[in-house]
Amino acid sequence: MTEDSATIEVSDFDAATQHSRTQKITFTDAGVRLRPHFEGYTWPDELDQMAAAAGLRLGERYADWHRQPFGPESSAHISVYRPA
Repeated sequence: MTEDSATIEVSDFDAATQHSRTQKITFTDAGVRLRPHFEGYTWPDELDQMAAAAGLRLGERYADWHRQPFGPESSAHISVYRPA
């Protein structure tokens, strides 16, 4: 929010289809601007399967760019693949 505008963001998450939809709505004197965003995601084990099918193997996996250990509570991951 600024003196001249306000932005609202709404999201919809579907775990079954692994899709996320977001819409940012900005209101200004000039009107309304919509910025939709759609993405699909895969779980790390699914990435590992796709990498294996492409001839790669998992080298390392971290929870962040600081190389913190990846675990069940991690909300992100950095995966490094190498030729199999």
